[in-house]
Amino acid sequence: MAKNVTITWDLPTQREGGGDLQPEELDYVQVNMSADMGANYTELARVPAADPQSVFIPDLEIGSWQFQFRVMDRLGQFDRTPHIEAVVVIDDSPPNSVSNVTVTQE
Repeated sequence: MAKNVTITWDLPTQREGGGDLQPEELDYVQVNMSADMGANYTELARVPAADPQSVFIPDLEIGSWQFQFRVMDRLGQFDRTPHIEAVVVIDDSPPNSVSNVTVTQE
């Protein structure tokens, strides 16, 4: 039972050195997804900084997923410390019926 998942975030307003960062200095956010808790990532999307900061993942399977967010500025620099977010898609469907019912009469 897969679920549709939307993830949103805010863009940074400062550089790693502490200086102010204007929105027009940013290029995009690269969103990567891992099914093995970060051992391997696959690029899911590149969200331009001028667009709404969100990604929609349709039919994400039940399980644990890890998402990595990397910010690219217009100078071609990625952030040095990407943000990692763990997402758990739970199976909240109703339980199955009972089984192996035995009726004994005396």
